[in-house]
Amino acid sequence: MSSTHDAAQSDRPFHGDESGFTLIEVVVAVVMLVVITAAALAFAIQGLKGSHAQERVEIATTVATRAMEAVRAYNIIEDPSSHKSSIYNGRTQAAVQAAWTANSTVAPAVASTYAEWDTAIGTGETEALPISQNVVFGDTTYTVVTLVGKCFVPATGDRTCGLATGYTNAQGGWSSAWTVPSGATEMMRATVIVKWTAGEACAASGCTYTISNLIEPKSIDLAWRSGS
Repeated sequence: MSSTHDAAQSDRPFHGDESGFTLIEVVVAVVMLVVITAAALAFAIQGLKGSHAQERVEIATTVATRAMEAVRAYNIIEDPSSHKSSIYNGRTQAAVQAAWTANSTVAPAVASTYAEWDTAIGTGETEALPISQNVVFGDTTYTVVTLVGKCFVPATGDRTCGLATGYTNAQGGWSSAWTVPSGATEMMRATVIVKWTAGEACAASGCTYTISNLIEPKSIDLAWRSGS
């Protein structure tokens, strides 16, 4: 009797863990895999966009620095009688004033600087230092605007270089008929604005990077040492 009972038990089908996954379990696993993959892909894309945006800012910084170095490398010598420098050669009043107006908001230093231009442009003369030029890196075009003007450091009070009392029109040009304010120090201010529009990180108006430097103009009057 015992052997017959054992044989009957061995003929029963096995219902253990070896039955495998059900269709529902497979579908759930696939859906979870798709969701995780999509999230990881979105994160990777966002990180890539951020990396590209940072790369463009770094390039803009380099472009602005090079433009400023070009200004500082220029032989900035000022005629003491006309208060003019050859760095303004070829810059028309219309072009300078248009650039001043267009960039006074994005570069606050421009609003506190007197615009300067060439008052005697010769036939065929071009800008010694371009007001605006384009530089291309990769798939991005950077517009570089270089503005150079004049400001004054007052003798007392706020020592910030800016407009002189009584001469408030920053877009009217500095007249040679005006005298330097008493005790004030005359300085040149160079401002470089770099603009680009590539990438979602930029607003509709585009991205900008600006730098400004004060430069002490050199006089053409040379002090000669006499005597033995």
